[in-house]
Amino acid sequence: MDLSLSGHTYLVTGGSSGIGLATVRLLLAEGANVATCARDASRLAAVHEGAPGAKRLLTTAADVRDRESMDRVIAAADDRFGGLDGLVNNAGGSRMKPRTR
Repeated sequence: MDLSLSGHTYLVTGGSSGIGLATVRLLLAEGANVATCARDASRLAAVHEGAPGAKRLLTTAADVRDRESMDRVIAAADDRFGGLDGLVNNAGGSRMKPRTR
């Protein structure tokens, strides 16, 4: 499939497993540059090592709930690829608390 993504750059949050990892792999297969982040640096390293097109992949450990860490991810993507064309906002966190009556 050709989605005409070659040369474009995307940020995928939560890219170390599940839907995020599948999205990273699809974007790389389509020729896109991919910046991805997740909280677990060792899982991100494994993603990078096994990725076809790894020279078009930037992995950064970051928590989407922390603005400063996301600022670092975006700055790194800008430095490496010259900016972003899109975002796949796959990661999320919740802060569950008990219901009060």
